[in-house]
Amino acid sequence: MKDEPVIEIQNLWVNYDATVALKGVDLTVRKGDIFGIIGPNGGGKSTLLKAILGLVLPTRGTIYILGEPPERGRRHIGYVPQFASFDREFPISVLDVVVMGCLSRKPRVSWYAKEDRIAAQDALKFVGMLKLANQHISSLSGGQKQRVFIARALASKPEILLLDEPTASVDQNIKESIYDLLSRIQKSMTVVLVTHDIGVMSSLVNRVACLNQTLFTHYDNKLTAQMLEDAYRCPVDLIAHGVPHRVFEPHDHKNHDQRGG
Repeated sequence: MKDEPVIEIQNLWVNYDATVALKGVDLTVRKGDIFGIIGPNGGGKSTLLKAILGLVLPTRGTIYILGEPPERGRRHIGYVPQFASFDREFPISVLDVVVMGCLSRKPRVSWYAKEDRIAAQDALKFVGMLKLANQHISSLSGGQKQRVFIARALASKPEILLLDEPTASVDQNIKESIYDLLSRIQKSMTVVLVTHDIGVMSSLVNRVACLNQTLFTHYDNKLTAQMLEDAYRCPVDLIAHGVPHRVFEPHDHKNHDQRGG
């Protein structure tokens, strides 16, 4: 059912030893959302995604993925990390990289089946990379690799897709093609997108939040100068670059709750 919660987070705190990474985060992501999260480096964005995946344990608070804790609920999630590293000398093809995405739904002792390779080929076709399926992954450009890593996340047919800075290392034209791809993906699954690109917030997402340890969220895709100053802790000029070119609409921040959900 559309609008039902798929990710529910309440009073989430994450500490790394004596360092607080997240404090008191409340967040609800609903089915069909394309939810954008923006914030400064070191503000806890990657930590939040890792906590949702169960890769980082909360100091306190709760996380539920489709009603399940992260260690079980993460089977419903596809994940594109910020930096996907691999041994450039290891002989692995584009198709083999994408097939790895199917392991998230399998027992640890299982190996790939015929349907896994079919799912990987379908994912590569969706992102426009099927013709390069047999090439070595290291031969691809940065933008091509990013499409392959998105395909890997899609291969398990997840209900939720998490992306951590998917356009951090690509040029503007590649950014636009990846955002177009995400707009197509959102038609069939929920998307949570961490990005530094403020411009994409106005054109792609339907809900937006600023994160700097604490979460400042909004019920639609409008960012305000106050929200950004709260998150970045300094004055921010609210101008978007890229496509479409626009300045965000004036908005009264005081009329909206800053809490998640």
